[in-house]
Amino acid sequence: MAVDATQISVLSTVVGISALVLLARMFAAGMRWLRMPEVVGEILAGIVLGPFALGGLLVVFGHPLIQLNPLFLAFAQIGGIIVLLSAGLEFKLKDLVRAGLPAFVIASFGVVVPFIMGYYASIIFGLGNTAAIIVGATLTATSIAVTVAVLRELNKHKTEEAKIMISAAIIDDILGLVVLSVAIAVIQSSSLPSYGSIALTTIKAFAVWIIALIGSVILVPRVLNILARSHSEGAVEAGVTGITFGLSAVIGLAGLSPIIGAFIAGMAASESKYKALIRSFVLKLRLIFGPLFFAVIGTYLDLGKLSAANGLLIPVLIIVAIVAKYIGCGIPASFFLKSMKKGMLVGYGMISRGEVGFIVIGIALASQVISTSTYSVLLLVLIITTMASPALLKRAYDHYEE
Repeated sequence: MAVDATQISVLSTVVGISALVLLARMFAAGMRWLRMPEVVGEILAGIVLGPFALGGLLVVFGHPLIQLNPLFLAFAQIGGIIVLLSAGLEFKLKDLVRAGLPAFVIASFGVVVPFIMGYYASIIFGLGNTAAIIVGATLTATSIAVTVAVLRELNKHKTEEAKIMISAAIIDDILGLVVLSVAIAVIQSSSLPSYGSIALTTIKAFAVWIIALIGSVILVPRVLNILARSHSEGAVEAGVTGITFGLSAVIGLAGLSPIIGAFIAGMAASESKYKALIRSFVLKLRLIFGPLFFAVIGTYLDLGKLSAANGLLIPVLIIVAIVAKYIGCGIPASFFLKSMKKGMLVGYGMISRGEVGFIVIGIALASQVISTSTYSVLLLVLIITTMASPALLKRAYDHYEE
């Protein structure tokens, strides 16, 4: 039976995904041997085996080994959902309520300070007003997936500062999406939207999040109880999987990041009496999909396009990206936690940038608001901060415990 072109493309993509997961796990093991966070190795694996490096040179079934096609990116999205589901299982609604005001204040400063510093740094280096707004927007949102992965690896995900850090990262992501909507409005109309429209977008985003969270915490444990009564093998595991992806889709359609929906599903499942069973199941999924998700971050980097960029802009934006989050989140966290050391841990944990940043620069490039060289600079800044945060956080915890 002949194999058509679509089947060949699917097979080559699946082979590429398998190779990327294997290399990511190997690099993660190497990082662990070097006493570095595993997520750093997984991102490095993506850079090495990305389509602009070895993954573009190696050919399988007539296609490059790594292709950033819809199937490949769908698997990466699944990875992000699994990572956040796992994180949510360690969190209860009362933890989020307890961290409420501190997390909101920390997240707000963590968005405003990077935006202002990124904007003015861009203006100083000669970028136009619209491009400077894009740079500022790119530096706002924290990667909750990276923060969670590192805290789990260090076994610090249940500490006081970790719970505030994760809560702030969730709120940070929502605020980052508000900034994204403003950035899109700037791109489309070349003018700033009104304060009223910004406020309305913010209220809508938080309303969707709160309604989904409370509704899930009430309903999901009851649904899992009903499924368990069927005495069918795997019913609870299948149920939580369906709930997670269904809620992620609903949240995505509402305009928020789908991985926030996965986190909510995890929190809701943690309220059920089947938490241990679900955690064991999700751990097995995370071993495959987690490394893939983080490796995909590295696959986007094309070092060849950096030659046309201003050489000083790269280190300046990297410094701004790190310092802005460290100060913007660390100082208010120190106030609420009544500890400078714990506050600075929060600052380090919030440095890694998230999916919102990738979306912002992608839209800006497609709309020709920024050049390909500026896009490559911002992409490199996002990846470096994502790799720097785990290393800085681990070093800070090591020093904190001495």
